[in-house]
Amino acid sequence: MTEGDVERRAGARRGIGDLLLAPDASRPEQAVVYAAALTATALTLVAGAHAGLAWWALLLTAVIAFDVVGGAVAHALPSVTRRFHRPGRSARHRLAFVAAHVHPFVLALVLPDLGWASAALIYGGVLGGAVLTALTPPALRLVVAVAVTAAGPAVLLTIAPVPSPVTWLAPLLLLKLVLGHVADGARQRSPAGAATS
Repeated sequence: MTEGDVERRAGARRGIGDLLLAPDASRPEQAVVYAAALTATALTLVAGAHAGLAWWALLLTAVIAFDVVGGAVAHALPSVTRRFHRPGRSARHRLAFVAAHVHPFVLALVLPDLGWASAALIYGGVLGGAVLTALTPPALRLVVAVAVTAAGPAVLLTIAPVPSPVTWLAPLLLLKLVLGHVADGARQRSPAGAATS
C-alpha cells in the first residue's frame, strides 16, 4: 500500500467521522462512540435473533440501535455540542432534529409486537419532552431535561408496551434527543458562568 493509499483511507475515515459526529471529534472520542454503538448493535442482533425476528427486521433494528446509542454517546462530546449549538442554530433547529427521529414508527412496521399506539406514545413522549425542555428558561433547562429523561422511561414503558428486543428505545431516545441534543447547549457557559442558550 502506498503512502497515498494510506492518506486516502485516513481521509475517508475522517470524512465519515465528520459526517456522523463532528469535524473536530478526536480519534479516541470517535472510538468510544463507535464502540458503544457497535456493542449495542451486536446485543440488539442477539436479542432480535433470540426473539425470532426476520433478517430484515433484525437489520433495521440493528441500524436504529447503532444510530440511537451512537448518537446518545456522541452528544456528550464537546465537538458535537459545538456542531449543533453553533451560532445561528435555534430551538426550532433542535426540535426539527428531534421530530425527524421517527424510529418508533419505523420499528412498528417490522416488529409486530410494537403496535402503532405504542410507537405514537414513545414518539409523542420524546417530542413532548423535547418541547418542554426547549421552552424551559436556560437556567433550568438541564434540570428539566434530566427530569424528563429520568421519569420518561417509567411513564412510557408503563403505558406503551414494547417487545423485548427494543426495550431500550424510549430511554435511549430520551437520552439522545432530550438530554443530549435539546438541553446540551445549557452546559455551555459564558465567562460569567451564565447559561448561553
